[in-house]
Amino acid sequence: MTSASAAQADCGEVSITEMNWASSRIITEVSKFLMEQGCGCTVEKVPSATVSSVASLAENAEPHIVTELWLNSTGDVYAELEAAGKVLHLADVFDPCGVEGWRIFAYLAESNPELTTIANPELVGGRFNNCPDGWGCRNVNDNIINALGMRDTMEIFDHGSGETLGTSIAVAYEDESPWFGYYWAPTANSPIMLMYEAFSALDSLIRTGMQDLQKELHKTIVFITHDLDEALKLADHLVIPKDGYIMQQGEPQHILLYPADS
Repeated sequence: MTSASAAQADCGEVSITEMNWASSRIITEVSKFLMEQGCGCTVEKVPSATVSSVASLAENAEPHIVTELWLNSTGDVYAELEAAGKVLHLADVFDPCGVEGWRIFAYLAESNPELTTIANPELVGGRFNNCPDGWGCRNVNDNIINALGMRDTMEIFDHGSGETLGTSIAVAYEDESPWFGYYWAPTANSPIMLMYEAFSALDSLIRTGMQDLQKELHKTIVFITHDLDEALKLADHLVIPKDGYIMQQGEPQHILLYPADS
């Protein structure tokens, strides 16, 4: 068995992906913290996405660690790399969840049962909300869209980020208007939800309404925000980190009155 000090000495430099969506960024930061603090590694974060990370693995055998890779969107390349022993599948991050697909709101399906197919584009607002560039799901979606000839019957809106995709859902839900598009559900049926800057792109009126979402969902929400006013309004328990460490935590009012780092 290798000692802890020897393991730290052997770790060296490690590169890890920093994917451009919220849940993967959390996984990356946790992994980075554990490797640095527990193993003494020097960790470099590499901005990436599904397609670019798999391409880099195939061509350069880097980065060393890819976080939250949705294998159904990687095509044959990843399977070939794994079969050749060039990559190792470490863990199922969202087991047993990690569901993705094309979705409409339940209220829309209940009032329009015929929406179990895509033959009624006008009933979904005439728009499909597509994945951002660089995501594996974008390639999958584009192939299905082209095969079904959807560009001839509705607008295909290509989102620039996961945040704008999520915001489009929030705005439609607030107005109870039609919405049709791709989304994932890593926290499906989970008692705990992770929300990362979930309301930052919303205008002030819609944002205020959506901040009461927890009261409707009745779930514990780990909410990450850089807006102190929002944190003070939403939190029952507030945690303030800095440089990978927790500076202070407790009831929001107590932290506001007695800041640890003023």
